[in-house]
Amino acid sequence: MRVVVSGAAGFMGSHLIERLAAEHEVYALARQPLDTPGVRWIVHDLTQPLAQAGLPRAIDAVIHLAQSRHYRAFPERAHDIYNVNVHSTFALLEYARAAGARRFCLASTGSVYKGGEQPVTESDPVVPSGFYAASKIAAEQLVNAYSGIMQTTVWRFFFVYGLRQSSTMLIPRLVQAVCSGSAVTLQGEEGICINPTHISDAVEAMARSLLLDGSYTINVAGAEVVSLRTIANIIAQHLHRDPVFVVQTDAKPSHLIADIALMKARLFTPSVTFEKGVLKLCEETLKSQNCGVS
Repeated sequence: MRVVVSGAAGFMGSHLIERLAAEHEVYALARQPLDTPGVRWIVHDLTQPLAQAGLPRAIDAVIHLAQSRHYRAFPERAHDIYNVNVHSTFALLEYARAAGARRFCLASTGSVYKGGEQPVTESDPVVPSGFYAASKIAAEQLVNAYSGIMQTTVWRFFFVYGLRQSSTMLIPRLVQAVCSGSAVTLQGEEGICINPTHISDAVEAMARSLLLDGSYTINVAGAEVVSLRTIANIIAQHLHRDPVFVVQTDAKPSHLIADIALMKARLFTPSVTFEKGVLKLCEETLKSQNCGVS
């Protein structure tokens, strides 16, 4: 299968193309190429017109993982967020249609849901908490509109973590906080509950989605629900440190737990526990002694 992957040099993209390269003809679209065997690189910035990218004329699938580097900088970088998350989605959909693609896959986020006590399902209402989540919903709607032309898959990822992830993301931030002795703030005694996804499970879900028959929106998350306190305690055990907590006793935690029944039915059951999944991340942190600011 000939597959174009956008955001291929990013955290999830770099892991995915390693997995796909053994089985597929992979074209990796990114601002800067990596040294990944078996992959053809197309250097392009998605804030610029896609016509300049030099993409192959015929393909089987597009996997759109790219997102704005400035996704937290609203409203200052709203234009960049929109261009990468929304406009480039439309441009890639039109490219996929013209190139004869049979499938288009989009990386979205669990943050399109409103947190609560119960696990969220794909049929629950989406309630974006900010511009970034709103841009992802807009991209989802564009993709779904093309489901009569090609098969589509929208992945709503929940707290993906693993090696090579940005230090600004939740799990690396917690590793740094525990490593440096900084306090972890909890809403209530346990803090929020989530079911984080190890990168290997996320990659497996994406790879198997290429073989799906039909169009789907699928929550992608781990099978294990853990509280923020439990997460910090597991990290602390791996780092041989004592965690420090600040408990906001009057705060009500807003849990964000994915119902993964559809993921298990259509793709596979995730298998990596958080204790096992975070181990290498902790080991790399200890090796580098990168115990700076949380």
